[in-house]
Amino acid sequence: MIKRLDVKFVLTLIITAVVPIVASIYLVTEAVKTSLGVGLNKDIAASLSKSVTVHKNYIEAIKANHTGVMLRLSDSARLAHACAASDEEQIETVLRSFLASASIKQISLAFGNRELVVQKAMDESRYRSVTRQSSLKNAVCKNVEVVFAVDRDITGNFNEAAQYTETYGALFRAPRTYLTRRVIMIYGIFLGLIVIISVWQGVFWTRRFTRRLHTLNLATKSVAEGDLSVRVDPGGQDEVAELIGSFNTMVDEIASTRARIEYLQKISTWQEIARRLAHEIKNPLTPIHLAAQQLKNKYDANDPKFGRLLEQSVDIIEEEVVTLKRLVTDFSSFAKLPQISPSPVEVGAFLEDCESSLEYIAEQNELELIFEKPAAGLMVSIDVMMMKRVVDNLIRNAAEAMTNADVEHPKIRVRVEKVKKSNEVAIRFEDNGPGVLPEHHPSLFEPYFTTKEEGTGLGLAISKKIVLEHNGVIWIDDEQEKGASFVVQLPLVKKPKKR
Repeated sequence: MIKRLDVKFVLTLIITAVVPIVASIYLVTEAVKTSLGVGLNKDIAASLSKSVTVHKNYIEAIKANHTGVMLRLSDSARLAHACAASDEEQIETVLRSFLASASIKQISLAFGNRELVVQKAMDESRYRSVTRQSSLKNAVCKNVEVVFAVDRDITGNFNEAAQYTETYGALFRAPRTYLTRRVIMIYGIFLGLIVIISVWQGVFWTRRFTRRLHTLNLATKSVAEGDLSVRVDPGGQDEVAELIGSFNTMVDEIASTRARIEYLQKISTWQEIARRLAHEIKNPLTPIHLAAQQLKNKYDANDPKFGRLLEQSVDIIEEEVVTLKRLVTDFSSFAKLPQISPSPVEVGAFLEDCESSLEYIAEQNELELIFEKPAAGLMVSIDVMMMKRVVDNLIRNAAEAMTNADVEHPKIRVRVEKVKKSNEVAIRFEDNGPGVLPEHHPSLFEPYFTTKEEGTGLGLAISKKIVLEHNGVIWIDDEQEKGASFVVQLPLVKKPKKR
C-alpha cells in the first residue's frame, strides 16, 4: 500500500532528479552549439581539402616519375648500343646507373635466354614494392622490369586524410540542429539511464524505509489500544532500527510495569481478603477452644465410653483450632506486609548476612547450603529485612521439597551474576531436588497456590510482591535441566559517596 509519505519521498526524488537534468541538457545544448560553431568552419574544411589535394598531387608525381624512368630506359641509346653489342658488362653498367635513383629497388632485364638483375638493399618495413614493365625495341634485350620502392605511409596518409576530409565535410554541410539533436539525444539517453537507475534505487530504499515507519506506526496504534504483545523487527542497523529498538524496549517496559501493577493490585485485593478472613476466623476460635476445654473439664467420668469420645473430640477440636490459628497468623502476616524502606547495600555483604542467619535450615534438613560470594562493588537498594524474607522463603521451600522427596546429598547453591547488556544483578537459588512441574510454573506466584499438604500458598506470592516493590523481577528458570532454579533480578545502584 502506497502511503502519503511514500508519495512525498518519490516526488522529492523525481523533482531533485528532473531539475538537474533540464539544467544540464540546456547547458550541454549551448556548449554543443558553441563547440560546433568553433570547430566546424569553412577555413578548416578548405585546409583539409588542400591537404588531400597535396597528397594526391604527390602520389601523381611519384607515378609520373616511375613512367619517366621507364621511358628513359626504353629510349636509352647506351642500353640499346650495349644490347646490340651483346656487351653484358656494359648493360649492367647502364642498369646500375638507373639503380642509383633513390626510388628504384631492383631492375631486371631479359637478355637473350638469360635475365640480368641488379638491385640494392632497402628497409622492407618502410617501403613497399611497385613493379612496372616495359618492352624494348631490341632483338637481344626484349623487355625490362623495374621494382620501385614507395614509402608505405604515403597511401595510408592519403586515405586517412581523405576519410577525415569527407567526414568533416559531411559534418560541415549538415544542419547545425541535426548535429545538436544527435549529441543531445545520446547525452539524454545516457543521463536518463543514470537517472532512472538512481530514482529506482531511491524509490526502493525509500519504500523500505517508509515500510518500516508504517509498521512502527501500526504497532504504536496497537500499543495505544492496549496490545502490549506487539513487537517490530528493526530490519537493519540504521537510525530507524534504533528508533524501532527504542520502541520495543519501551513496550517491554510498559508491559513489565503493567504486569507489576496488576500483580500488586491483585496482591492488595488478596491482602484485604486475607485480613477479613483472618478477622472472621479468629473471632470464633477462642470461644470454640474454651468451650471444648470446658466440656473436657466438666465431665465427671461416669461414662467411660462417652469420656473417650469426648476426649477424642476435644483433641480434634484443639488440633484444628491450632491449624486455624496458624492459618490466621499467615493471613494476618500477608495482610500486614509493611512498606519497604530501601537503602544501598552491597550484594556480597547482604548474602553473607543471610548465610549466617540461615545456617540452621541446612542443619535441620541435613543439606549443603553454598553461598558463592560475588565480586565486590555490586550495590543494590533494598530493604534488608524484607529481602531476607525472600531469601528465607526460597531456601526453605527448596529444603522442604528435597526433604519430602528424600533426595540424596541435597544441595542448595546461591550465586550472583551480572546481567549482560543491563544494569542489573541476578541472584540465583539452585537446588538438586525434584524440581517444579512445568504445568505449575504459571501459577507458582499466585496467592494460595501450593503443592504442599499444609501450605497456604502465600510464601512465593509475598516474595514476588517484595521483589516487585524493589523494582525487580522474580521467576523460575524454565531451562533448568535438574532441580529447581529461582532467579531474583534487581537493579544495580551506584555506591554512595563518602562525605
